[in-house]
Amino acid sequence: MKYNIYLFIIIVGLLLLLAGSNIPNTRTFLGVNIQSFLSSAGIYIAILGSFQWIYDQNTKQELLLQVTKTTISNLNVASSGISDYLEHTHKIDYSPMLSTSKEVIIGFQYNSRIIDNNYSNLQARRNAKLNTIVLVADPNGSAIQFINQHHDKVGHIQPTIEKVVHKLRNINEQGGKRPNLVIKFHNLILRYSFVYSAEGIWVKPHRNSIGHADTPGIFIRQNSPLFNYYKKDVEELLEQSKDA
Repeated sequence: MKYNIYLFIIIVGLLLLLAGSNIPNTRTFLGVNIQSFLSSAGIYIAILGSFQWIYDQNTKQELLLQVTKTTISNLNVASSGISDYLEHTHKIDYSPMLSTSKEVIIGFQYNSRIIDNNYSNLQARRNAKLNTIVLVADPNGSAIQFINQHHDKVGHIQPTIEKVVHKLRNINEQGGKRPNLVIKFHNLILRYSFVYSAEGIWVKPHRNSIGHADTPGIFIRQNSPLFNYYKKDVEELLEQSKDA
């Protein structure tokens, strides 16, 4: 409908131009040369209508392309499995996962924050007989030795791991003879830390550069391509780890 209006405006302009060219140049009205007025008005109206038509058509195409790109990118993100994001991992609430999931696997290098912040949740899991596996770096392994050799201020690493193991063993000792909280040592430099369950996984990606920064957290829901990728990686990491 809009383009029909533009076409009508262009035709009106051309008709005025045609009418002006057929009127003798000597005719005037109120001192205005009729031929010149009609010709100028016709050219102006025709050009204005043409430019508006072209502008609207290009704008519509550009808008359509932008909407298409945005829709496709949103669909790709949604289908990947990403369903939540937090700018800082210390804001993640692991309570829903830790309180209901039958099995949870927690993996990290050596930072004890996740154990410190969720100690009571881990105790509750132990009392509820829900299985938990914690993967932490082997304090005497080659991965930690590599970190010690290539980074400054690493004297806290081994004591931190010992603190984690001590806290987790305390939880097991409080819960009876059959431990359902298993501590395992891995000997790798992890690209990400995680809290995994069958319902989804929280991923904390690590920096490549040296230094400290707030790290984002990404939650990936179950039965999605990205979840299956991490699920396989976590399972293989578990196979390559040993009991602490």
